[in-house]
Amino acid sequence: MDFELKQLDISNIDMIKNFFVDVFSNEPWNDITQIFLQTERNVPAYHFYKKNEFIELAGHVSFAKEIRL
Repeated sequence: MDFELKQLDISNIDMIKNFFVDVFSNEPWNDITQIFLQTERNVPAYHFYKKNEFIELAGHVSFAKEIRL
């Protein structure tokens, strides 16, 4: 099953939840129990996730390194 997500209206969180339930309730995804997201604190997505009961993982860090070719 192939899905392409081009635009999602974040004003309707129930539509987003239903979309993910529909996608991840089928094999091979049906045993997924968590979603791990990354964002920056100074963007609207951070507040959106907090408002919708995502928790900030204090014990986790992300690393990145810019590579110039």
